[in-house]
Amino acid sequence: MYIRIDKTIMEQFPKKTYDEFVMNFFEYPDEPIKIPSIEEMVSALKTSPDNYYITYCAYCKTPGLLQAPKKRNPKEDPSPCGMCGEIDPIYKLFSTLNKVKLFCDISNEIKNLHPDNCAWLMHSRDIERILFGQCVISIATGCEIFFKEVYCVFMNEIFVRPDKDLYDYFKKRVENRFVNYGKISDDYKDALGIDLKKIINSNNSDVLYLMFQIRHILVHNNGIIDKKFIENNKNIKILKERGLSYSKGDRYIISIDDLKEFEMNLMKLITNIQSEYHKIFLNVAIERYNQHP
Repeated sequence: MYIRIDKTIMEQFPKKTYDEFVMNFFEYPDEPIKIPSIEEMVSALKTSPDNYYITYCAYCKTPGLLQAPKKRNPKEDPSPCGMCGEIDPIYKLFSTLNKVKLFCDISNEIKNLHPDNCAWLMHSRDIERILFGQCVISIATGCEIFFKEVYCVFMNEIFVRPDKDLYDYFKKRVENRFVNYGKISDDYKDALGIDLKKIINSNNSDVLYLMFQIRHILVHNNGIIDKKFIENNKNIKILKERGLSYSKGDRYIISIDDLKEFEMNLMKLITNIQSEYHKIFLNVAIERYNQHP
């Protein structure tokens, strides 16, 4: 997590933390300096080529200070934690979605290389099927990891003392639960009080449910619809509402519209969860930074 240091943040620093930040800003000069006022530091930060951020790793509960050029936004180009090497779960998922967009672009470029060549178009469809399948696997797996890790860091922060770390314990407890969107929804509501069904409506929730089901047949049955998929009444209901009809043994055809719909609905969830995430960790990060030795 990155919190850019400005007037509001500096006003929350105790004297020791503020003095240390000033010394860091002026690169610990050899000669003693008069500590400037907050207003003077605001002016100094405006003219500085760099921005300064309080960082907080939700995995190992480590605070820190980052100096970065103003042209670089660490929220879009995050650095791994220096202590545990992890990157914020939100940025991991954004990276996955960017990779999916790149796969779609590659597929489109391949298709347009020889648009009048029938053999090439047939070949490009096979490539598209493989790439789009990897896109669904990437989105669903990224979604699973995101929900699992956000759940674990929330639990570790809310229910565990600041000087203790039970992240790995919580992660083992939910190791295989979050491959199922229904279980994700239940665990978030029961443990964290976050009702995913209120964040997005039932139709949008069904879309994400279907995404996990498609991921399952892609990984376990090469994208071929099996008996279990057909016998799941919820799958059939969702497909009918989308004007689709599949039988056992058919290959599920993934379209670019599927991928856009999966991403759109996932982003709705992320935006709201990100708000809850920042609400909890904003004050925690500042508090821990103020307490660090």
